[in-house]
Amino acid sequence: MATEQGQPVSEEVMLPLLADYYLPRTEAKLVITNLSTTALVEEIARQHGGQVIRVPVGRPAAADALATYSADQVAIAGEGTGAVMMSRFRFAYDGIASMLGVLTLMRERGQKLSEIVGGYPRYSILKGEIPLENQRIPSLLIELRKRYSDGRH
Repeated sequence: MATEQGQPVSEEVMLPLLADYYLPRTEAKLVITNLSTTALVEEIARQHGGQVIRVPVGRPAAADALATYSADQVAIAGEGTGAVMMSRFRFAYDGIASMLGVLTLMRERGQKLSEIVGGYPRYSILKGEIPLENQRIPSLLIELRKRYSDGRH
């Protein structure tokens, strides 16, 4: 996806953008995403009274999590690749429905895509894999919380 100036919009913004569209339109307030998706999704969910459920990385994990909740609980599910499932379409990544949601959001707000996306807070994200033993996870999580408690460094 690109803005009206031809600037690419990060795939990381698709789920938050569509959560911004769907959450106000439904009683469902859960957003399912994986552990490596931007914190922007939590910011958007919070603005609309929603809650984010984090699952392991991979499309099957999001689909499995979606299957554990009823359609009236989950507004949207997806990941930082831009792949998004809307609960009313259950278990299907639907690019056309996603694009229609973005276009409708632009029309309703009377804003260009660059204006909507430009209004979102920016988060840095570094993705990678670190092999580690399970018993080290609790102590590493404690250390990471201390080191990155401000969410920025």
